[in-house]
Amino acid sequence: MTGIFIVKQLGTAQSFESRKNPGQSVTCADAVLREMGSPDYADSFKVRLFGKNATNPPHVGDAIFAKLRFRTEEHDGKAYMDCTAEEITPVPTIY
Repeated sequence: MTGIFIVKQLGTAQSFESRKNPGQSVTCADAVLREMGSPDYADSFKVRLFGKNATNPPHVGDAIFAKLRFRTEEHDGKAYMDCTAEEITPVPTIY
């Protein structure tokens, strides 16, 4: 899913050791994005930011263009969904 979103909340960046590449660290942060022009919470997405998107994230209130990637997994009979924001680009503001 791609679209224009407003950053509503932004968590603190955290680093942890990579499972795929032991000895290397991965930086991530959580954020809440809402589709532009939508007042409804149903159009909000809790996403995870990685790498430079987590270390140099957009600010709360910024308009961004982003690609959201959804992934589901099943574990012990329960389904879990993960949402990652990729290809984040700031939307220029016109005053």
